[in-house]
Amino acid sequence: MSSTCKKCTCSINKKSPGLFCAGDCRAFYHARCVQLPASALPSLTAPGTYWKCPDCRDVEDSSFVVDDGSDVMDEGVGAMFKTIRRELASLNKKTANCFAVIIRCTEEIGNYSVYRRDRATSASKKLDGGGVLLAVRNNFAVGHMFDLQSVAEDVWLSVECVGGRVLICGVYLPPGDELAQQAFLSNLQAVILDHPDEKISWHSRRFSQICRR
Repeated sequence: MSSTCKKCTCSINKKSPGLFCAGDCRAFYHARCVQLPASALPSLTAPGTYWKCPDCRDVEDSSFVVDDGSDVMDEGVGAMFKTIRRELASLNKKTANCFAVIIRCTEEIGNYSVYRRDRATSASKKLDGGGVLLAVRNNFAVGHMFDLQSVAEDVWLSVECVGGRVLICGVYLPPGDELAQQAFLSNLQAVILDHPDEKISWHSRRFSQICRR
């Protein structure tokens, strides 16, 4: 059974694809009906990606008012990170018994979407594990770029901004782990170079020294 767009009430199908809102309305929308370019659909419909329509985002944002001329912004950011730390404690319980080398996880915390890659204890000598995370306010259209992730601990996100798409990466490269470093650098090279046949000469020893800082 086909779904219909909440805005125009027309069917959503292969010829006229759409997005499902993960907000309170739980409705479908054509990309054109919410002023999104068709090129944004693949990243917004990728596994682990959550998108919210403008109406749902406006309702959430209405409770978050910041005076740019005050210290409220700093207090708000600090409170957000405290909330994330508390929530991560419960999330760690969910992933404690997972034996995959890398655990992929996306969670909604407050008005932020948190994208994580956790290192399993079986893949590290550290008893407390490790990993990386990125938190993005959910009024942005975000795509989780799994195809850019490597064997290193890295999270790649595609964020649609006013003026274009921005790629954001959070990464931890263990000092001395040349396999992880080269895997990450190979993907990084594919992103920053205009032509695939171009190459950058990476110096592993120097890069390892930078990682220790």
